[in-house]
Amino acid sequence: MLARLAALIAHELPAARRWSSSETWRGPLADQVDDDLRLVAHLLSDAVDELRRDVVAATIDPR
Repeated sequence: MLARLAALIAHELPAARRWSSSETWRGPLADQVDDDLRLVAHLLSDAVDELRRDVVAATIDPR
């Protein structure tokens, strides 16, 4: 689920910019939102990778 959310954010961000008019989506605030969403997508992706490693480790050594 986290992987799908990260992919959705990464995929929808450019689409959201295309759908928004230039008057409502520009300037420093829009850039900050872009940066924040990219960071969230990156952190979610890292969390998914860590969970996958934990699952593999638990499968190999179920202690």
